[in-house]
Amino acid sequence: MTFGFLQELFRGGTELAKAAIAAYSGELVNTLKQFLRRQKIYLTFNTWEWQDRGALHLHLVVVCPDPQLAKLLPEKLQQKWFDILENISAKSQINLWERATGGSWNRQSKSVLDNCCKTIQCEKSPAAYLSKYVGKGSNVPKKKKQSQTLFYPSSWWSISDSIRVLIEKHSSTFTVRLPVADAMQKNVRVG
Repeated sequence: MTFGFLQELFRGGTELAKAAIAAYSGELVNTLKQFLRRQKIYLTFNTWEWQDRGALHLHLVVVCPDPQLAKLLPEKLQQKWFDILENISAKSQINLWERATGGSWNRQSKSVLDNCCKTIQCEKSPAAYLSKYVGKGSNVPKKKKQSQTLFYPSSWWSISDSIRVLIEKHSSTFTVRLPVADAMQKNVRVG
């Protein structure tokens, strides 16, 4: 079983492009998950994060049961990511490749290919990787300019149904009475 980390971003820098990614973020993640299920990859976890320039980008962890597929997955995911961005461009009628300073990124250039979709095999703990990005995902970028608008994803993170089932199977829910106010009850989930 192979754990893979995927970092997906888009090169466009216009405010319209950033807004389109946020508006279509749910569809984007669902399309990516459907693609992964067709590849027989059922365990996924993803989280969004703002880049310093205020654009959203996606971090995804996948558990790939097939070592052969794990070798092919980076290229397949890169192509699927570009297809999804092209589809969003067409639906929104916004060029997601347009630079904020004018011009447009060439989708086929080595720089775009190398920087838009990075996939690495997990050498360290997937939990450590995820906790880093889940913990900082919705933090305002350190270099945010006053005039910069931040666009929010439909959901900051999500897990596949297979992971949700595992969590529910291995979790217990119980009620704790808090001494601060007897009338208040809080459900706590432990794994």
